[in-house]
Amino acid sequence: RVYMGVDARNDHSFRIPRPDLSDRLNTPNACQNCHTKLDNTALANSLKQWYGEPKQGIINYGSALSHLRQNSDEALNQLYAVLLASTSKIATATLVEYLGNFPSRQTFTTTLQMLRNTDPLVRYAAIHSVERFDARFHGQALSPLLNDPVLSVRSEAARVLMPHPPQDNPAFKQALNDYYQTLLLNTDRAESQVALAAYWQAQGKTKNVLDAFKKALKIQPQFAPAYVNYADFYRAQGNDTQAKLILEQGLKHIPDNASLHYALGLWKIRNHQDGLNQLKHAHEREPQMSQYAYVYAVALAQQDLSAAIAILEANLKRHSGDLQTLFALAHYYAQQGNSAKAAIYREKAQNLARFTPALPTQQ
Repeated sequence: RVYMGVDARNDHSFRIPRPDLSDRLNTPNACQNCHTKLDNTALANSLKQWYGEPKQGIINYGSALSHLRQNSDEALNQLYAVLLASTSKIATATLVEYLGNFPSRQTFTTTLQMLRNTDPLVRYAAIHSVERFDARFHGQALSPLLNDPVLSVRSEAARVLMPHPPQDNPAFKQALNDYYQTLLLNTDRAESQVALAAYWQAQGKTKNVLDAFKKALKIQPQFAPAYVNYADFYRAQGNDTQAKLILEQGLKHIPDNASLHYALGLWKIRNHQDGLNQLKHAHEREPQMSQYAYVYAVALAQQDLSAAIAILEANLKRHSGDLQTLFALAHYYAQQGNSAKAAIYREKAQNLARFTPALPTQQ
């Protein structure tokens, strides 16, 4: 196998071959490496003859992950199907992180249950899920984990609580220090410097924040998240001029980076400038990113409603469960006078939204 585009080496992993999934998910499988003249249907039939139907549960998590990554309208059902059947903690932890993408009472309750799981991998993943829920619920959910016996779990809980720290909590102070010490182990990496910038920002240490961002960009000038977060910091300080300069600096180093074009497009719109071209660049460079397509379409709709609808329709084919896209299509078709299509998309959006109602009430 060729790694990193240049390095040819042996791949010593032997995974369960699933040619039945290859056709649906466009994934490779070991069988076809040798049996190049047989299609996946024939290969899958051979496996069924030898071993019977594939078992439900862990070995079907690939399908669930595919739906989740594409934000399909079946994603949440697939997630719960695997969680209920799986005995693998790694598979469970991988899927648990996605619960926060579907904020509802049900998913919040499931996430709380996963925070009490006996496996630290699952608890760690559940923290990332909690992070996507409203910050009002972070303290209640994560405070118990500040005393977790596993360093990575308690320090990650402290990281999420850092912007809104619990008052007079010695466990939080100790866990936050644990988190800080882990960052110091990797200060030669741009990612750690960006994380340090967030840490210092929570402490109100502006000079330290700026020093960390500068070090991150010196270490890796092509690290896009450093520019985006650096610009966001200046924007939060009310310095939009400097924020724009940072984003433009990033585009000089990585001119094709979609996230920088997207951030600059939003900057222009917030400052009453034309950001349409920047949003278009972001969408064209990463058409699989649902948010880029949605925001570009909304901006384009003011000039060309039909073109905006076409972008949203294409986005919906890739992400059939994207509520923003569904509601936008309903709205724009109504604007065009196509009440039938507007009703179809509105009904689908409302049906999906029932699975993600309002956030849970605070206890």
